[in-house]
Amino acid sequence: MSLLMLLTLLVPVDPPRYRLEPGLELHYTIVYPSSGDAAKKQPATKSTALWQILVLNQNADGSYRVVVFNQYGSENKNARWDARRLDLFPDGKAVNESEPDNSFGAMLLPPLPQGNDKEWSKTIEREQARCQFSLISNENGVVKFKEVRTSPVLAIYDVEGNYEYTFDPAQGFITGGTGARKKYDDPEHLPYKHSGSSDGTQLIELVSKKTHPAEWVAARMKETDTYFALKENLLHSYVEGRKQSPTEATKLITACANKWKEAQPLIQHPALASLVAMNVKDFDRYTIRGVSEDAKRRAEIIGKPVPTWEAKDFNGKAYSSESLRGKVVILDFWYRGCLWCVRAMPQVNQLAADFKNNDDVVILGVNIDEDPADARFVIRQAKLTYPNLEFKQKLEGDSKIHPLLHCNFGYPTLLVIDPKGNVVDIHAGYSPTLRKDVADSVRKVLGK
Repeated sequence: MSLLMLLTLLVPVDPPRYRLEPGLELHYTIVYPSSGDAAKKQPATKSTALWQILVLNQNADGSYRVVVFNQYGSENKNARWDARRLDLFPDGKAVNESEPDNSFGAMLLPPLPQGNDKEWSKTIEREQARCQFSLISNENGVVKFKEVRTSPVLAIYDVEGNYEYTFDPAQGFITGGTGARKKYDDPEHLPYKHSGSSDGTQLIELVSKKTHPAEWVAARMKETDTYFALKENLLHSYVEGRKQSPTEATKLITACANKWKEAQPLIQHPALASLVAMNVKDFDRYTIRGVSEDAKRRAEIIGKPVPTWEAKDFNGKAYSSESLRGKVVILDFWYRGCLWCVRAMPQVNQLAADFKNNDDVVILGVNIDEDPADARFVIRQAKLTYPNLEFKQKLEGDSKIHPLLHCNFGYPTLLVIDPKGNVVDIHAGYSPTLRKDVADSVRKVLGK
């Protein structure tokens, strides 16, 4: 071996880093093939996800202000865009995210290795997902690395968990990659009946890039600030509106809708414009009416006795509304097919830990799966530490839905019941602050 070759091998290779600039816009496609189902005479199909990455600014700390747009099932005329804003450092560390990351699908802004590390990792807190990265090669001006992703959520829904990425250090971003369905070898794994048969390899492709002038970037910065402020106001109006009288709820959510309508003509970026248009349409179709109706239902439930119920948990222990009198009770309604229910479970586990030493507080999951095997599988995968009830949606010999489920505002819903058996609070839907919100309700009842 020549001295030159030896020195080349000994000299460390610079780790890949994002090298973005304001105005950079990247467009990707991710193609998801399906083999179909011969038994059901379903042909093989494919769906395409569209992703856009827009760089708006470089911050004083060296990070980049980035907006990521994605749209799954772009062949569907009803496909909707989503948007997430974050500050991305050159090594891939992300902060100030507008909403939590999730474990589904490839990352187009994955974390990068530190120094000459051959392996590195990332944890997606919301879903307790472990993303383990390892370097495949770093040669000829191209870096390739793979990711193996595991989490309770992925296992519950039989989705992809293996990816390979191609990174161009000269350009400073991902230029392509692949993804494959995770193979579950665990004999105790229970496939989800409605997950489909999307086996095969995903193809990640960078289809275009462009750099826009400063005036264009300034306009998009203003638009994104407007959009995320509107989104925050919508969430606030949605949550608070349900707590008001129907009249006040309608007034609050209508005022929110008017702000979206006023902003609509000012939004020019196609993905943002589509997002705003869909929200405006939703307001007119059902959001205003839905919040008002929820407020009315909530007013009819809050302060009233919880409907009488009794059920056994999956270990055979019996519970009932009467046996729990004198306790503060949290009921969490869920089923396996509810992604947001499963995403909420880590926080409900944390709630159980928060009140573990308080005998006056009881947390119970209320599962409505038709097949108890589905529930047992989720309980095991999510490592639920609180009892879960095998709840029948209909009373024996009755065609009507159990009265307790009329207190449910969609899945997940968490009811807080006081020691007298009255419903004192309702937390509907997933929230990143669910643990704190429910704990605050409980402490209020406890007088702490």
